[in-house]
Amino acid sequence: MKRFFIFFALVILVGFTSCNKDEDEAEKRSIPLIKTIKSIASDGSAYYSRECRYDGKGRLVELSDDWGDTVLIVYPSEILVKVIARNRITEYVLDRTGRATQIKYIESDGSFEIQNVKYRDGFMEYENEIHTVIDGNIVKTFYTDSEYAEETIYTYYTDKINTKDLKNMGIYFLGNDNKNPVKTITYKSTRSVNDNSYSYLHTYEFDSKGRITKDTEIDDNPVKMQRMERKTIDRFLKRVQNVSQYTYTN
Repeated sequence: MKRFFIFFALVILVGFTSCNKDEDEAEKRSIPLIKTIKSIASDGSAYYSRECRYDGKGRLVELSDDWGDTVLIVYPSEILVKVIARNRITEYVLDRTGRATQIKYIESDGSFEIQNVKYRDGFMEYENEIHTVIDGNIVKTFYTDSEYAEETIYTYYTDKINTKDLKNMGIYFLGNDNKNPVKTITYKSTRSVNDNSYSYLHTYEFDSKGRITKDTEIDDNPVKMQRMERKTIDRFLKRVQNVSQYTYTN
């Protein structure tokens, strides 16, 4: 779930058969590609729009927003991807299966940092984090370090298909996407004596092809209310946090 834009690296790849390539390309052509993403806060503010452009292979090559920022993605070889954003270049080195195994962050002054990437059940797994996958979806992650520990639980709409993840933006090298759209996300600190859990509910609208066109995130957490008799109660208030709208190229 944390995967967001981490981008690309290079070498000459050998060993792919033409049959595997053809199957790969056919699978990519069947994936709905997002054209635009529009995000609106509950009060109508913080409007944000992004537009995606793809090459003939359905790979993301440009991501631009209405603030004037543009991210460029280039593919020097079959095992290197470069992402150019503002003053930083990020290189992703891919293995023979097309997944990123190393990420190199290069700053404008030439300094760089290298991060190795690992996967569990086909999904990218972050440092200090372990996830559990059931039926093609991450259902739980557990993060811990020397100061903090958090468990995150996910539920899904299992009768719907997820059409708003990384592969729907032409990003095929960062492992699997969740098969279904997420329904609830619950975060819980496991090192606190207090109940620090909080949850978000997602509701969706779909087009006639079953693609997600609208994702509404709702704050589904208890709010402390004070009654006249000074008795504190928990009351759930449904508050819309964010709304995202999607259009598709195909």
